[in-house]
Amino acid sequence: MLLGSGRYAGRPMPAHLALNEVDDRHFARWLALFKETVETLCSAEIAALFLERAERVANSFRFGMAVHRGEDSTVIVPMRVIPTSV
Repeated sequence: MLLGSGRYAGRPMPAHLALNEVDDRHFARWLALFKETVETLCSAEIAALFLERAERVANSFRFGMAVHRGEDSTVIVPMRVIPTSV
């Protein structure tokens, strides 16, 4: 998505909606692993771009899943990942 190649045409939200047990713990873990990976492979500047996009994706999914489940989406606090200082 961030690289803009246009090759990805999947629909990941329906797959996530089918998994009732997915919650904030899973998104926090995904963000932590994503952070570790991009900080290992990318410069600090590029890693920050990827992390900002990952936060938006995670929070969009959290909001969408809450709405789908009939939960109060107004109480969702955006999840953030803090880049490691270099």
